[in-house]
Amino acid sequence: MTYGVIRMMRRRRVRSVLCGLGLAIVAGTAWAGEMTGTISSSEPTKYVLADGTEIWAPDGMRLPQLEEGTKVKVTYEERDGRKVVTGVEPLGN
Repeated sequence: MTYGVIRMMRRRRVRSVLCGLGLAIVAGTAWAGEMTGTISSSEPTKYVLADGTEIWAPDGMRLPQLEEGTKVKVTYEERDGRKVVTGVEPLGN
């Protein structure tokens, strides 16, 4: 192989890796979300917001109990069709 062919192959490999990383970053952020709402019920494994949205605890974890009527900002990830909590910030009543 000539030096020019080797350089071309390296460039293609680097481009492929960079494209793969870019897709992984985009795909990872596409499933994350954030919403605000008011707690209508609080259970150890899920919150239900006033609009009916269910936000679930990650497997094997329990959510902090919040009083009904507490306004919250919730960050979540979509997993198997469910919104799974990654963070909860009470905003007050």
